[in-house]
Order: sequence, then structure tokens, then C-alpha cells
Amino acid sequence: MHQNLVGDDRQQLFARILRLTKQAGSKAIVVIEDTSCATATRAPTPELDVTRLFIERVNNHERVNYHLAQSGAEGLMIVAPNGSRDSFV
Repeated sequence: MHQNLVGDDRQQLFARILRLTKQAGSKAIVVIEDTSCATATRAPTPELDVTRLFIERVNNHERVNYHLAQSGAEGLMIVAPNGSRDSFV
């Protein structure tokens, strides 16, 4: 995926994943980073910043771990590879 699915095709894939997730009644937490701006958490890299932001939302707002454990469901985290300008969709 790193080299073969880039640009608009990559963006369309992630948009489709989110649409299908919604249609299935699931929830998704999406964190988007503008790499031309300062990081929100004072992280040294944008990748670490979005990781921190994601964990913050899971821990403080969604309580995903609790809900997953209570329902017996599983969670999935999709992470774009490091080192590519297409890492952020």
C-alpha cells in the first residue's frame, strides 16, 4: 500500500473504509494532522502527535477499551507507514 496506493486513490480508500464502518454501525476515531503547523501536543514529530491525540481521545472521550471489553468486540487501528508524505490522508 505504501508505494502503490497513493494520492487520490489512497484518500478514496480511507473514505470508503469510513463509509462502510458507519454503515455497519461501527464508530471510528479519526485524527488528522497538518504537518505545516506546530504539533498540538508539543510532540517532536507529527506521527507522535497524532498517536498522542488518538490515545487521548480513546482514553478520555470514547472509553473504547472499556466498551470493547464489555461487549466482547474487537478493535482495529489503521496506521499509515512512516516516511511517506502520503502518511496523512
